[in-house]
Amino acid sequence: MTRNEIMRIYRDHVAAELAHDSAKAASTYLADGYYRHMPTGLHFKGRDQVALQYAASYVNFPDQTFDIEDEIVEGHMLVHWAVLHGTVKGPFLGLPPTGKRIALPFVARIEFRDGAMLGETLWYDMLTLCEQAGYAPDAVRAASLAARERFAA
Repeated sequence: MTRNEIMRIYRDHVAAELAHDSAKAASTYLADGYYRHMPTGLHFKGRDQVALQYAASYVNFPDQTFDIEDEIVEGHMLVHWAVLHGTVKGPFLGLPPTGKRIALPFVARIEFRDGAMLGETLWYDMLTLCEQAGYAPDAVRAASLAARERFAA
């Protein structure tokens, strides 16, 4: 894929995320695409699960937005770094909402193949999220484990 093709798909994807349109965001992925959420260990496989992940995120942080600071394209990969802004108004991994605002720096690596996104891997510091959102790290660790077990079942 060319850099221009990658950037067109990427911009369509970012616009869908900012519009909180989980189906449209997931439509930029290949049918067997993936989304890896490294801090929680959750791995979503296939467009339906990817859409579910985005929809859950919009419930957790219904006012979420993000500011992309920069991106780099190399070969079939795009990496961007940004800050997620939002309020914890919905349950996060089953933990109750706290009503606290977050400004969470993150990095995402997006892999492209065959005219679409093959997958995205997301990294951020979980301790920073816990401190900003008002969650105990042990509670988030336990909730992450429970979510992985539920999701794998």
